[in-house]
Amino acid sequence: MSFMNPLATHYDRLRAVSQLRVEEDDAKDEAAYHEILQRFEVCASRVKEYQQSHGYQAQVVRDAIDDWVGVFLDNLETSRAQLVKGKQAVDSARAVMRSAATVFKENVSEELFTDAEKGLKDVTMAATGVGGVLAHVSADQYFKTLESQRSEQRESFCKTVLKDLNDQVGAANKQMQDVLKDRPGKKKHTREFDRSGPGDSGSDPAWGS
Repeated sequence: MSFMNPLATHYDRLRAVSQLRVEEDDAKDEAAYHEILQRFEVCASRVKEYQQSHGYQAQVVRDAIDDWVGVFLDNLETSRAQLVKGKQAVDSARAVMRSAATVFKENVSEELFTDAEKGLKDVTMAATGVGGVLAHVSADQYFKTLESQRSEQRESFCKTVLKDLNDQVGAANKQMQDVLKDRPGKKKHTREFDRSGPGDSGSDPAWGS
């Protein structure tokens, strides 16, 4: 059994785009985005606070902590920057979709006939019923031809809008892919120590004593 694709026409596809709840998704994502940025700031602040107040006296331990903090903050900033770029790509794609939805709502009608034409059709079809089969067929053919022309014009317009939409969303998607590819490996701290090694490190609280 075969089924008709509900999005078989360009008009149907563009109408589906216009019905997406983009504004609602925007609000939710914007709130989540700012919450994550705030968490980045809190995390960085707490790490810096620890760096200043850990209380260890051994220079080797202090240097190790400073090294770790520097690398950690660099990695944190890299992740934050990627988040910002990714958000910009998403915003760009959604702006394109909002624009396409606006174009559809302002320029495309579900009806192929104006109210005046529908009224004329009703009157004409009723009148030709009296005038005979030939007149009826002629009037019916006229309105079918007009309907077909209007449908083709609507399809052509929607196809153009969808092509522009796809091109711009594709560009935004490429931007997102570039962000994902541009992920340098996490830096690692360079100082490693043997907890059981000689010196004063064994009695320093840095080693869990």
